[in-house]
Amino acid sequence: MYNFLAGSLTGIVSTAATYPADFVRTRMAIEVDPNAQKSIVHAVKNIYKNEGIKAFYQGIGPSLIGIMPYHGVGFGMYHMLKGNLIETHPEWRQSKVFDFLFGSIAGLGAQLVAYPFDVVRKKMQVQAILIKRGELSHHKNGILWVTDTIKTEGIKGMYKGITMNLIKGPISTGTSFMVKNMVNRLLDKNYSL
Repeated sequence: MYNFLAGSLTGIVSTAATYPADFVRTRMAIEVDPNAQKSIVHAVKNIYKNEGIKAFYQGIGPSLIGIMPYHGVGFGMYHMLKGNLIETHPEWRQSKVFDFLFGSIAGLGAQLVAYPFDVVRKKMQVQAILIKRGELSHHKNGILWVTDTIKTEGIKGMYKGITMNLIKGPISTGTSFMVKNMVNRLLDKNYSL
């Protein structure tokens, strides 16, 4: 439980700190009007001028809700698997292979649990552009996006585009845990994980 809570808090803080940058990145990726985004600074100025400061936080609710299980499941699952390995095979405690393998498994589990929140977040981030294009008539909150997506696309609509995340996420998470543990072992000879 401690690792789940620590992971969740880590995710909340990092998401809150970087959310406006993620918002601008998503907006720039979907914008088709070349005059709307000549540069990052230009995009930020346009969003601020047309939508205000609150726009940079559209979709943060689903992000914060989704990041808790993402990081919580990732940290919790990794530490559970690693703890079980250490109990049964203490000689493998410093195995980079198991650090990567367990991190990858944790990353896969985290992706499966949290991906629907990411779908809702992205839909909320781009809805102003969809309204401008006439593809959407009004702003929706996270709950409306979930119900509308499930109604029109079924539950699989909440997992649209997950394939690349199921490849990228486990590799990224496995590498993160492996490198983190390698550095910790170099800096602290008594590091126990």
